[in-house]
Amino acid sequence: DGLTNVRFEHGDAQTHRLAPGGFDVAISRFGVMFFSDPTAAFANIARGLRPGGRIAFVCWQPVANNEWITVLSAAAAQHIPLPPPDDPGSPGPFSLGDRQRLAAVLDAAGFVDVAIQPVVESLWLGRDVADTVDFFQASGFGQRLLQDADPATRTRVMAAVQAALEPHLASDGVRLQSRAWL
Repeated sequence: DGLTNVRFEHGDAQTHRLAPGGFDVAISRFGVMFFSDPTAAFANIARGLRPGGRIAFVCWQPVANNEWITVLSAAAAQHIPLPPPDDPGSPGPFSLGDRQRLAAVLDAAGFVDVAIQPVVESLWLGRDVADTVDFFQASGFGQRLLQDADPATRTRVMAAVQAALEPHLASDGVRLQSRAWL
C-alpha cells in the first residue's frame, strides 16, 4: 500500500534483539502463552517499545473456562485417560490463563496501566461435525490424547467426540464457547 512507517519483525520475542524504543505497538494472537520465561519475554518486548508504546495480545483463559476444549476432553475421557494438566508455569496454550498470574508477569516485565479484559465468543471449529472431528484428530491436543490409543479405542474416542459435537452444530458450522483475555 506504499506505507513507509510500518515494519514487521519476525523472531523469538523472548530473545530477539529488538531496537530499544523502536516500535509503537507489539501484537500477538494466541502466541504469548508459549514463552518459556514469560517475564523475560515481556520485558524484552517492553524494551522494544517506545515510551507510551503498547502491547495488545489475546491469550486463553483457564482450560476449564473453554467449552471448545472441555467438551472434546470429556468425550475422549469416556474411553481413554486424559493426560495430567500442564504445570501452571510451563509453556502451553493455557499457561497465562490465570488473570492474577498474567497481571503479575506483565507488572514484573515493566508494563504499566495494564488492562486485562475478558473476551467471551463462540469459536467456529469446522463447517460440520465431520470437519471438526478431522480438525480435532489433526490438532496437537487430539494427537496427544490419541497417541497411545489402539485402533479400536481410537474409533470409540472419535465416535464419542462426534456425538459430543453434534449438539453444537449451527447453521454456519460447529461452534463452542471460548474465553480469552485481551
